[in-house]
Amino acid sequence: MTLHRPLVTSDCNTEAAVNSSHVTYSNQLYIFAKMFPTQIVNDFVMNISCTFPLPLNVSLNVTVHTVAGPTEINGPSANVSYSIYIIDYPDEFVTTLSHSDPLNVEDSIRIAVKMPDLVANNLNLKVVNIYASPTESSSTQYNLLQDGCPAGNISAAQLTVESNGVGNEVRFATKVFQITNSNTARLSAKVALCVGDCNSTCSP
Repeated sequence: MTLHRPLVTSDCNTEAAVNSSHVTYSNQLYIFAKMFPTQIVNDFVMNISCTFPLPLNVSLNVTVHTVAGPTEINGPSANVSYSIYIIDYPDEFVTTLSHSDPLNVEDSIRIAVKMPDLVANNLNLKVVNIYASPTESSSTQYNLLQDGCPAGNISAAQLTVESNGVGNEVRFATKVFQITNSNTARLSAKVALCVGDCNSTCSP
């Protein structure tokens, strides 16, 4: 019999111990004795663990949970508002990711920020900043995009701007990552509406 469980700290009491060279995930497997009509053997408990070298050369499973529903922002005039969505894709912006899609660290995904009802009155959507944080209330933030371009510590292999500030949809290609000591990563974006083309010129 083979059992598969995701390697997530605190999931079903999974614990992770890290030293200078390895990370070890451990838990306990319980097998309860049959009781018909009486129990004649003890329940069985077995300690289980698996160890991986650091840096991790294995894929850690993560799951993308996209926010359902749009966020509303105001337009240039106070009586107009627009709906904006962040959508994740495992491919070339064709199939959206679902909650059940498995992802691994280093997998390539694409992210689109869309404003479908933006009327083309010389207005373009631009994503100015993107940052990742462990939770919504966390004060810890990791900048991915600053002033429309990848942050200084972000390589082209981790984040690429495919289009930004030239229409009602902004597109990025990125690698799946995991924030140290966290099971979640929340992406937040600061956006702007521009009159005319406001594409950023990013240095290589």
